[in-house]
Amino acid sequence: MNPPVRRRAVLAKVMLASSLFVIANVDVVAQAGANGSVTTFGSVTVTEVGATTANVSGSVDPGGTDTTAWFAYGVNDTGSLDSTTMVQDLGGGTALVSISASITGLIPDTTYYVQPVAENSAIITYGPVASFMTGGSNTLSNPPADHWAVPAYTFTPVNDHQYRVGQTLPACWRWGRNGTFVARASAPHCLAHEVAATNRAQREERLPAIVLPRNFAALSAPEQSLVLVDIERVSRGETPVLGVSASVNVFAQLGARANADPSLPGDSGVAGATYAWAANYAGAVSPLDANYEWMYTDGWDGKLTFNYDCTGPHAQGCWGHRDNILADANWMPCNESSCSIVMGAGYVRNGAGDGFSSYTELFVQVSGVMPTLYYTWNQAVAAGAKA
Repeated sequence: MNPPVRRRAVLAKVMLASSLFVIANVDVVAQAGANGSVTTFGSVTVTEVGATTANVSGSVDPGGTDTTAWFAYGVNDTGSLDSTTMVQDLGGGTALVSISASITGLIPDTTYYVQPVAENSAIITYGPVASFMTGGSNTLSNPPADHWAVPAYTFTPVNDHQYRVGQTLPACWRWGRNGTFVARASAPHCLAHEVAATNRAQREERLPAIVLPRNFAALSAPEQSLVLVDIERVSRGETPVLGVSASVNVFAQLGARANADPSLPGDSGVAGATYAWAANYAGAVSPLDANYEWMYTDGWDGKLTFNYDCTGPHAQGCWGHRDNILADANWMPCNESSCSIVMGAGYVRNGAGDGFSSYTELFVQVSGVMPTLYYTWNQAVAAGAKA
């Protein structure tokens, strides 16, 4: 028997840029105020630096006087750092108090300087300066070649051969009546093989093994999709997609029913939408399988190429689905000071034919007002998810 024909992926493509750096300045600076109090600054650390984002942390000892603090940052180390984070109240103790902030809206491939600033009733004092460089459009590189799943839990172009009735099939399939193939995504060893294959692909990129939330099997297809997307994003230093919106699911489901990329119409009514969006479609046995297809078999592989838009080794469409999953919101057009991403996902059982189901993802940029999110990355982390 020939294995079922798997629908290949097409895409709506957006730009991608991100990377991960860790930079730390370990100076400790003490400055005296006019009233005799001494403000002490601890080390400054900058982590998870992307093309347009960075996390910064430090510590300040108020010196016994009620003190507030913030970070100033900018591109000019010889003049004033004219951008600031939100002010944080530190109280009036005599021990170092941690402060932290997430900075967004940065310019790619640019050196930035960041400095903690503290203020009490008498004086404003300045701490040590840390520097970091944002990533560029090619910093988060795509794999040099497809990583075909090992163990091979489903049918792919690599194991596309005839099977004798009764012969062992990939873990996510079983024999049905009259020698037919039946997908069984819920089988425990199917999930185990999918995770093992994903972890192997992660190791190829020097990334840690994925850790799914304890209730992963009980989650809906859109909820599972969010978990997988954010594990991929966070493990590479990207900010997570905030959560799943039912209002975005509506349009993702339309794509799943049509076996095509979903789209976001101008009159979608999604709260806060800037109408920058990206979308993926795949015929797969599960969200894990669809994610694997988009993330690890989306490049050029000659006759085995799985992505219809990847028409040659340097075609623009190669790795486009992966780019959509990892895209930074700030790389989509945004007229506000900062933007975030929410998502919806669609699923039609057996919708792609031959036992494969239809899966879609629709990533929507939002700013200001936020649509209601019924499942979030924070909930997944609370249930044990790790990147």
